[in-house]
Amino acid sequence: MSEQRWTEQMYRASLQCDLWTWRSARLRTPATALPLEPPLRASRVSDRPEMARAQDAGHGATATLLQARDWQRNEALDALVMQLDRSAQRLPEEQLLDDETWRQFVEGRIELLAGGRIASAMAEAPLDVLERLPESPNDGLGVRVYLVIPGRSVGEADWDRAAFRRQLLASIEGVGRVSVSVATVDPAYQSRAPGASLGAKGRLLRIRDVSAEVEPLALEVSDRLARARAVASGALPEVAMGVHCRRPERCPYLSRCERALARDAVFFLPRLDASVSHDYLSRGIERIGDIPARELRSPLQRRAQRAHSLGGLALEPTLASLLDSLRVPCSYLDFEYLAPAVPRFSGMRSLEAVPYQWSLHRADRDGSTSHYEFLAEDLASDPRPSFIESLLAATRAADEPICVYSSAEADVLSSLARAFPEHLSGLEGIRRRLVDLQAILIHHVYHPDFRGEFGLKRVSEALGLDARYDDLPLVANGADAALALVELARPGCEGAARQELRAALSRYCRRDTQALVELHRYLRKAAEATRSSA
Repeated sequence: MSEQRWTEQMYRASLQCDLWTWRSARLRTPATALPLEPPLRASRVSDRPEMARAQDAGHGATATLLQARDWQRNEALDALVMQLDRSAQRLPEEQLLDDETWRQFVEGRIELLAGGRIASAMAEAPLDVLERLPESPNDGLGVRVYLVIPGRSVGEADWDRAAFRRQLLASIEGVGRVSVSVATVDPAYQSRAPGASLGAKGRLLRIRDVSAEVEPLALEVSDRLARARAVASGALPEVAMGVHCRRPERCPYLSRCERALARDAVFFLPRLDASVSHDYLSRGIERIGDIPARELRSPLQRRAQRAHSLGGLALEPTLASLLDSLRVPCSYLDFEYLAPAVPRFSGMRSLEAVPYQWSLHRADRDGSTSHYEFLAEDLASDPRPSFIESLLAATRAADEPICVYSSAEADVLSSLARAFPEHLSGLEGIRRRLVDLQAILIHHVYHPDFRGEFGLKRVSEALGLDARYDDLPLVANGADAALALVELARPGCEGAARQELRAALSRYCRRDTQALVELHRYLRKAAEATRSSA
């Protein structure tokens, strides 16, 4: 086992558990050995690794989410190379740096290495960008590793990644001084033309040397890897599950560990703070029903405890009157969009949403529903004008409320209104009609099978709605949809593969709005039943 390299992803998973090994172990994970490395990619679509998803049930969602982030990171990575304005060797995403390329880098024939993966006897990690620094008589080969973050700030998990890569490079024979920089997106950057101004005079990425901040964390990496190897060689650690399983990022083993817990475990209390979770477990409080009512910090947590006491749905009395103002005819809307790190079209800002698809169901008073949809034909050109025109046409006929699930649609409409002021009135008119069903659920509804979460898929399954996602090929969640849109925008995606992806996106987006129709109908019936029995 020691002969195999550990990946950065495995290190992150072990670190999230390792931080909590000293705490009380009231909730146990299954006593089975961790695989040394989580499965990375297992293609679901031949010759399309971008659409690959891990097959293992414990890693599938996480692997897809990581890949959805990869395209943002790769765009930012290419922009960083242009901004550094140096001669670079670009490696394919999954290619391991070979000895010959490394030799050319050491000898100075390659100034920058970008992309791919780098490995030592200790571990393996994505390379991002590696710069050769001038040699020093005392330090030997100096290198600077850049961590590319396709966002505006450095998160907690990013510091650990930076430390991991710094220590990996330091373990390579011949490497002396290792400096670390992070590159984050500059929110003030605005594209004047597609792909323009990414060079040294552009301000797409802010670069900051963080060597001093990373050094203390890097010194802990070797010890943590040793403890992680010990974990992998035996049973799982006796670590209480808690908020650390999802923060600073979702652990790739979370799904497997969750299956070992009762549905009323304290771990599933919504909006649970890490310190409070530890306090409960240290006092022997393992189940939501055992928490003293006075200690529950919000109406949502009190409603969750009531739902577990009832063994089913718990509703607030105010739900019925709220839904009285949300009657049919009513529309249900969902967007699919990308937020590229590198602005794709003139006038765009970094990470600004570019919507490519919408689905709309409309329910009439007689119980019938009709469906309308839009998916941009050419994803290489700006889809926003046709997106806006088609959406305005579909929503102009009536003034009924429009149900969505989250604030994303409102944010996208506001962004479109800023970019296209000629449509300000129409887009603002749609935005004012939006009703967030997720917010209604959070403030008025809870079911034990929500398990502390309010994702549409989780809610649909918990409430037994007809809208299911497990039968959808290729695109079954938002991360899949993002990957499909990225793939469709590639010049080489044509023919049957293109039609397959378009059909998959259409089915998924339509399923989301159908789920909203059923959710609204379910809530109205449940609220009426509660009012009748009162």
